[in-house]
Amino acid sequence: MDFVGLVSGGKDSIFNIMCSVCEGHRLVCVANLRPGDEKEVDSYMYQSVGCGLVPAIAECMGVPLHQRVLSGAPKELGLEYCPVDGDEVEDLFLLLKEAKAKHPSLEAVSVGAILSQYQHNRVKSVCARLGLRVLAYLYQKDCGALLETMIACGIDAVLIKTGLPSTEKEILLTGLGEAAPRLRQLECEYGTNICGEGGEYETIVLDCPLYSKKLVIDDARIVTHRERLYSSVYYAVPLRWHLEEKPVSACSLGEVIPLIKKLLQA
Repeated sequence: MDFVGLVSGGKDSIFNIMCSVCEGHRLVCVANLRPGDEKEVDSYMYQSVGCGLVPAIAECMGVPLHQRVLSGAPKELGLEYCPVDGDEVEDLFLLLKEAKAKHPSLEAVSVGAILSQYQHNRVKSVCARLGLRVLAYLYQKDCGALLETMIACGIDAVLIKTGLPSTEKEILLTGLGEAAPRLRQLECEYGTNICGEGGEYETIVLDCPLYSKKLVIDDARIVTHRERLYSSVYYAVPLRWHLEEKPVSACSLGEVIPLIKKLLQA
């Protein structure tokens, strides 16, 4: 099926697109909701930090980007969702409606939700209204195994936001593979989620087998979003970045298909 990938730029949305392609679906375009002033938004549905990099990520994947300004707010807060005017979910409906109008062959939507039934139900609601199927290969997967597979499959991501306990802002822009031992330690000590499903951290994918080029952040500003005694929230605002050619020896999608198949069959 032809599909649109919902992208925040983070590991989950990008890896689910990889899974969708490995399952035989064709990526036609990507779609993103961004805040109007590019400031960090505490949304129940969307990652906004690093949204300025999304056009570069779409370029790396070689597909058109459909982007819309997030104007709604979370109004319908129940686990199940009924359409409500002005809710942030309706921004997603309008975004996907626009993408479908421009790409009539679209049949499905890729979404990187892992544990959040709240997110999953809302995407399902939007897709049902538009006659689209949901591709959610990460949904309810074991988070430890999922993170290991992402790293093994060449997801080169950095932490761009953190609210991890007993963690300083220096962890920002650290590679996911490098940070993984610390994430496992914090999971054991504090019960945090190793994939960041509790809002512990967010990422930006700089490279993966889907990319034709690699994204490099040249400069970033560190922002203190919220100060707490044991778990302050910090995020990085990329100021300058560029794309680099990838070496011929770079990991290809074909090489990681067996790892992805193993994860999906678990």
